Amino acid sequence: MDYFIIGLTNRDYFQVGANIIRDSYSWCGQYPSATQQGGVYRLSCDTGLPAYRYLIVQQPINGTGFESICEIEAYSVQGCLCSFVPSNM
Repeated sequence: MDYFIIGLTNRDYFQVGANIIRDSYSWCGQYPSATQQGGVYRLSCDTGLPAYRYLIVQQPINGTGFESICEIEAYSVQGCLCSFVPSNM
């Protein structure tokens, strides 16, 4: 998915019937170029953003095709803000 968007929200969109409406959440950033199948990509958020509970991955409004994500890792600038810290951090 080329030029994908990462958004942040505290709203639970996983409830049945809830739609994620583009621009209804805070933008973390947008990947600046095309992607390749099976690639690993990194996008850094604006460091001035507050903490959020949910991460949203969407294609841009003019995007075509579909997304397939195997794994997403999210870290705060100061490190993990959680009670479990992975051993490889």
